Amino acid sequence: MFQAMAASKGPGLYEFLIEAELQQYYSCFKNDLKIQNVPQLKYVNDEDLVSVGLSKPEIRRLKKYFQKHFPQNYLLKFKKVSFFICRFLLLTAYTLSEAWSGVNWADLKAA
Repeated sequence: MFQAMAASKGPGLYEFLIEAELQQYYSCFKNDLKIQNVPQLKYVNDEDLVSVGLSKPEIRRLKKYFQKHFPQNYLLKFKKVSFFICRFLLLTAYTLSEAWSGVNWADLKAA
């Protein structure tokens, strides 16, 4: 069932490799790297690809086609980062207000 869901999000591994003109590496991806579907390629690093025989231009081409089918959603990442920054700022402001709440301002003016 999982493979059917993954396949519906884009091309199968073999079709993807054909599009990238790298179909000769299909058995290496399946057997050596244990890649079952295209989304799993995001966990492969350059050293893994070199170990199965891909050249640097082939690695760049593979990455290009991966980005085409699975673009990074920078807006979503920006929203997540913005959320954590806002949360940090609110917690900091709250902590500072708690720290300054016990200060006797009259004593500070007199000093």
